[in-house]
Amino acid sequence: MNLALKSLYARARPAAASAIAAATGYSFPSGHAMGSFIVFGSIAYIVMRQPYRWKWKSAWLALLVTLILLVGLSRIYLGVHWASDIAAGYSAGAVWLATAMVAYESLLRLRQLRRGAPPAPPGAVIPDVPKAAPTAVTSQAATR
Repeated sequence: MNLALKSLYARARPAAASAIAAATGYSFPSGHAMGSFIVFGSIAYIVMRQPYRWKWKSAWLALLVTLILLVGLSRIYLGVHWASDIAAGYSAGAVWLATAMVAYESLLRLRQLRRGAPPAPPGAVIPDVPKAAPTAVTSQAATR
């Protein structure tokens, strides 16, 4: 997706004379910004689905958002991207991540419906494996 967008817009990078690092290819959107948003955003999604306390979830979320922002700022600092390249990379990464999350959540809901379970309310934890069916008790205490 990144390469298709780069070839579609074909935007030149900032002047190499003012850049700290050298980069080749087109500038818009930033592949590093898009990749960091997708990877760290996916980790944030996984963390938020875990049964951790909110203080741990918020600490993880703060760390991951900081990492995403630092990747974007480092690309501007190095002089290989404009700020709009970073914003476009974040936007494209958000679209990719949202599409993947909706597809995954839909898959979980479909699995649940195929098992015959009632639909879970929004935000509920949906198990990835079916629960074991109740078995008949065959002990002597049950037959008395």
